[in-house]
Amino acid sequence: MKTQRINSDSIPTSKGTYLLFLSNTKSQNLDIGKKGDFLFPSGLFVYVGSAFGSGGLRGRISHHLRINRKCHWHIDYLLQKMPVGQVLYTENPRRLEHEWAMLLERIPELSIPMKRFGASDCQCASHLFHIPYQYRDIGIEQKLREDVMKVSVLQQLGPH
Repeated sequence: MKTQRINSDSIPTSKGTYLLFLSNTKSQNLDIGKKGDFLFPSGLFVYVGSAFGSGGLRGRISHHLRINRKCHWHIDYLLQKMPVGQVLYTENPRRLEHEWAMLLERIPELSIPMKRFGASDCQCASHLFHIPYQYRDIGIEQKLREDVMKVSVLQQLGPH
């Protein structure tokens, strides 16, 4: 995998699926639009998304990396309060976000902080997963990468 600063110019415009890694340094109650207020514990969050519209991966990920974005998707509400530390993506015309969400759901150390987050248009339990800080040192992020890599080739942006 390639490591570099998160720079949306280097992201391809092709279609694909991506993971956003967000850091939440303290528990906080956040408003998620029509879904209302939810408590998000401290730790890392992994969001699974897809980019099949105009602009592809670059368009979608650039939207997520912008500071002053209009809240269009559930993830946009979190991104107002939690920075993106890393992006993993694959260029693939197949929609892999549901497979990836199911893989993440099976990792016992991960939890679903809000049911149906980012999954209002599918049957997934959620597209957002929480990794408590205590599991950061036992390689959960690496396990996640390995599990996802079994089904796709990933590119990486940001530190690892």
